[in-house]
Amino acid sequence: MDIYGKMIYVWHLLTVPNSELVVQSWKKAVATVKRLTGSSMTDMIAHQDLGSVYTGAEYILAVLKEKDRLSYSRRGEPGDNAVNKSFFLRLKEEWRDVFIEAQSFDELQKMVRKAIDYYNSERYHSIIGLKTPLTFTKEQVGHLTMH
Repeated sequence: MDIYGKMIYVWHLLTVPNSELVVQSWKKAVATVKRLTGSSMTDMIAHQDLGSVYTGAEYILAVLKEKDRLSYSRRGEPGDNAVNKSFFLRLKEEWRDVFIEAQSFDELQKMVRKAIDYYNSERYHSIIGLKTPLTFTKEQVGHLTMH
């Protein structure tokens, strides 16, 4: 999630942590930011929790390759990652009734995709001027350097 514009650039749903998928997600996010904004992700701060998928060498090197900085939550301090925690809590609350109907993992993935698409392109956010993340992000192209 872009903390500035609230845009979810890439997501994956897993049953267990997977380092390779996290690295591929990072690379896909970099490509998506470039495609949507025309900007690179240079000088961005990649903030994560201390999970092993984010502290492994492959992920660290992928982030540093883009000339970005790494930031980690302190151990036992969930408030350090409050934005992400809030997003996931809200996603689960708003879509609980839909998600509970999933009959398979594939079906759940489709439902999550629909929820993320709604979040990015239809859900208005007061913090970004009552705009959708996609609208806000597109308006910012040319007005800011991605940080």
